[in-house]
Amino acid sequence: MIFVSLGCSIFVGASFEIIVAYFKTPKRYLSLIAIGLLFICLPYNGFRILNHIFYTPKDFFNGMVERLKTNYSNDCWWTTWIPSEYSAETNQTTSRLEMIAQKVVVGERKFELKTWQPLERDFVIEAGNTENATVATMYYPHWKVIINGRPAEVRPSETGLISFKFPPKSQ
Repeated sequence: MIFVSLGCSIFVGASFEIIVAYFKTPKRYLSLIAIGLLFICLPYNGFRILNHIFYTPKDFFNGMVERLKTNYSNDCWWTTWIPSEYSAETNQTTSRLEMIAQKVVVGERKFELKTWQPLERDFVIEAGNTENATVATMYYPHWKVIINGRPAEVRPSETGLISFKFPPKSQ
């Protein structure tokens, strides 16, 4: 629609001399229609361009995201290393957010979250027997894990989230 509107605006603007000439003839109605199109299409284009300046309020957007977290998602939105739970009946993939119960899963060990920022997760894992941890963040090859000041290998879990090994019986 916006391309048709822009085209009409350009067409009417380019033929302005012809419109003025028609205005003085018995075919005056054609020039009035063309001028009407010009005055309708130009504001429409302006509003379409300026409409993106007005942002959605943060509270409304966050509420909308919370409502959509448990909905189904299309398979094409997930990365290739996440296993698919495709349903032929609904033609959709189930949400991966239901696959992890906590922000950090460390088996029997307890953990304490210090910070949970978009680009940094900081937490302390207590001593115990479990050696694997899964973090509620989608795996990306360039994520880095540092355990006690030393880098650790990051790999995807079965559900496509970040997973890493850490020393047993140590904090």
